[in-house]
Amino acid sequence: MKSLLCYVVVLLTTTSCSAQSGQYDLRIRLGARPRPSTAYLWRQSQGRLVVDSAHLSNGEYTFSGMAVTPFRARLVLGHKWSLPLGYDAFPFYLYLESGTIRVSSQDSLRHATLKGGPTNADYNALRPSLLPLAEQEQDAYQARNHATSKSERDHARQLYDAFQASQQQTLPPLIRQWAHSRVALDLLLDYAPALATYEDLAPLYNMLAPSIKYSSAGQALGQRIAELHETAVGRPAPPFTQPDSTGQTVALAAFRGQYVLLDFWASWCTPCRAEIPLLKATYQQYKARHFNVVSVSMDTNRYLWIQALKQESMPWKQVSDLTGLRGEPAKLYHIDGIPQNFLIGPTGTILAKNLQGDALTRKLAEVLATKP
Repeated sequence: MKSLLCYVVVLLTTTSCSAQSGQYDLRIRLGARPRPSTAYLWRQSQGRLVVDSAHLSNGEYTFSGMAVTPFRARLVLGHKWSLPLGYDAFPFYLYLESGTIRVSSQDSLRHATLKGGPTNADYNALRPSLLPLAEQEQDAYQARNHATSKSERDHARQLYDAFQASQQQTLPPLIRQWAHSRVALDLLLDYAPALATYEDLAPLYNMLAPSIKYSSAGQALGQRIAELHETAVGRPAPPFTQPDSTGQTVALAAFRGQYVLLDFWASWCTPCRAEIPLLKATYQQYKARHFNVVSVSMDTNRYLWIQALKQESMPWKQVSDLTGLRGEPAKLYHIDGIPQNFLIGPTGTILAKNLQGDALTRKLAEVLATKP
């Protein structure tokens, strides 16, 4: 399961706003209900998150800027750097493109209409199909944010697993249908974190129209997919060495001859730690049959890492150079979010990826079925 909080999700696509044409004017009017004094527009520019703001004036928020090509943004009410709760938390996306764009509703963003520009017209045609996904995502986010007990966390996880399953069923046909439009690229970018596998992403990417694939955001995704091929199922697992919690060097190659789960996690990643009890049970069940685990922490704070190790008492190798996503293992395995894992066979070949929950035990039962 990919975390709502821990996964470094590509929410918005990258573009450049430096051209001399393509003026857009975005006007937002949301009924008589009391509104926050400020609205924020989350967008990406040259790979960095940019947050624009507009104050409520005469019942309307107004944004203006330049859009060389259409690019997606998210409208957030009242909260600059975090997602709000309640009726204003609904994920409302739109495309900034040349011309006047209007968002209007009698009450909340959940029921808002969007008008202006051909890309927004495409997105409007898609929205009825995407609305159930958006509602599932929001329900999972709210449940996760309010969870205080194990049963509530388990429920939040079930909601997010259901959301991912819906993504996997709903998005591929839509990407095929809208392959000519920029909206298909953003659907694929949304879909990528849920899959994170070359085998699933490459065929969908190849369906995109050339003009979409050769856009700056399309080329960036193409590069990402090419990187994923380096750690695709059937490929050799990239070797590395890392210090363990005592400072001793551990080499992945030392585990040749065993089935090894290479697990990327961190002390601050709640979904990662929620997986640990089941992983410990799986380890105890299969350790006598040449199964092992190597956990690679994405922590950058040694104290927090060591404290988490003491709390979790995981009986297998723990390694980290405390450089997080900038470290060698994260770069070799193209980790841009956690939890992620790789099941590596005795010959050093990647057998499976991202086996969460019962999927790991099922896969081990399969590969060890003929083993003594």
